[in-house]
Amino acid sequence: MRHTITLYRTAQAWMSVNSDPQVRELFGTDVLPTAFAAAADESTVLARIQQLNPGCDVVIASRRVWYDYERDVVIDNRHYA
Repeated sequence: MRHTITLYRTAQAWMSVNSDPQVRELFGTDVLPTAFAAAADESTVLARIQQLNPGCDVVIASRRVWYDYERDVVIDNRHYA
């Protein structure tokens, strides 16, 4: 099964939400910062994260809201800011 990495931008950095349960097991969370500052261009972040994770589907979160099915909550881009 392919896992999904969802990227979103906070005021400080680009963050990732990973659907792989091993990520949660290893780090105690499925939300991890990327190495990219908030000023980084969306297409650059997407391309690099895709390159580093060829076995995953990498997507950019909606600019308004997206739904976390595992937690059964609606999350907007300010949620983790």
